Amino acid sequence: LLRNVGRRLAELHGALADPQMPAPEAPAAAATRWHARGMAALRRALETAGARACDAATAARLADMAALAQRDGSLDAALAARLADPLALARIHGRCDLGHVLVTAGDAVFVGALGGLPGEDGDARNSVWRDVADLVASVETALAGLAAGEAAAAPEAPALRTELADAFRARAERAIVGAYAERVPAAPGRALLDVFLLEALARAIPAARPEALGALVAGLSRQARRLTRSAEGEAD
Repeated sequence: LLRNVGRRLAELHGALADPQMPAPEAPAAAATRWHARGMAALRRALETAGARACDAATAARLADMAALAQRDGSLDAALAARLADPLALARIHGRCDLGHVLVTAGDAVFVGALGGLPGEDGDARNSVWRDVADLVASVETALAGLAAGEAAAAPEAPALRTELADAFRARAERAIVGAYAERVPAAPGRALLDVFLLEALARAIPAARPEALGALVAGLSRQARRLTRSAEGEAD
């Protein structure tokens, strides 16, 4: 099913595109804006989560991310590196999450907000990878809510729940991203997926239910570490 969701998203982007015109290159201002949005979302997530009661593991993850998010820190540099390559703008869904996916007979249809919303510069275009990231992040949010409910119903097996959730999360991301890339193998800006995924996960935290906060912070921490490890590997 999730592979079908990835395929349908690729088809949606194809339908929104003008086949007579290549996707325009994003101006440098867009990269600057996306960088600022990502860091602002992260800082707001850390601030709001830090003001709430949380367990020791969550508090440790928040402290670790706060160190990464310092203005001249490794995470800031990692985002800048991902945004350094030429970018492209396209019309996108704009509110691409599981709440806008209608499942029918094992297939999927996207509904609502087609074409995206105007940005700060009045342009409704964005990177197609923002839609992909929002979709993947919504799986993470759904898993966090599910895990919270399962923990209340069956508190005796936390390690098993975490293991199963981690396995499903990884498979879901591979299914969505892999199916999308199969349909659009030349989609520009693939490196942006991790940038937008960090922002999408961070946006979910301020409104998180208390019982889901720990799982969402863990997901955000995992993504922040993935970005910095990738940047360090490229530097080496």
